[in-house]
Amino acid sequence: MGRRWVSDDGHEIEAIVLDACPLLRVDRRYGGHRYHVGYFPTVEALAMIVDIATLTEIIDFPRRPA
Repeated sequence: MGRRWVSDDGHEIEAIVLDACPLLRVDRRYGGHRYHVGYFPTVEALAMIVDIATLTEIIDFPRRPA
């Protein structure tokens, strides 16, 4: 899984590689559902729909062995 960020208004952004092309995948959580918004090639393109200043990185911590 790539690096992920979440915005104040429910957008979730993930840095991915699709067909050897780096992209930013954007989903939005609304009303208990998750909707795919689109793929963006640059941060500038992403900034047209998401306020970049509100992004917070999501860090997945390793789980403890049972």
